[in-house]
Amino acid sequence: MSELEQAMRDPERGRAYLRSKLPTLGITELDRQHKQLLEQIINFHVLVERLLKSRPDDQDWLEIKAHFDFLLTYIRDHFSYEEGLMQRSHYAAFDAHKREHEEFTKKVTSFRRDLLEKRDIYTTVNVKFFLLEWLFSHTGTTDMKLKGEIQ
Repeated sequence: MSELEQAMRDPERGRAYLRSKLPTLGITELDRQHKQLLEQIINFHVLVERLLKSRPDDQDWLEIKAHFDFLLTYIRDHFSYEEGLMQRSHYAAFDAHKREHEEFTKKVTSFRRDLLEKRDIYTTVNVKFFLLEWLFSHTGTTDMKLKGEIQ
């Protein structure tokens, strides 16, 4: 079990820990958006944990759909903002960075579709950890390369 998964065993206590471990770039707006994305992922964890304790009904699946819709909108808006900064700064690794964004967006879109079609609550466990691991990995490696490169 990864350090991030361990922290999410108790999402409310883990929230402060995860906030403290989220890599920061020193780019105020990007750091704010990454923190907001982390909050949304933690909220999804809380939702999934609640639903694992009961049999999800139609209302619960609507809640999952609403959460994914919000998450996808937020992700797209964040990526658009970040890519705009990279373009304005003539960031050399723009194409590769954008491809990572596109692949992640496709994967989250696919997760959303599969979850809503199959209504398999146990699949959400894998999704929630994927989202968390990706955020920390992407901000800690790919986004970290933006430090000092973009304005």
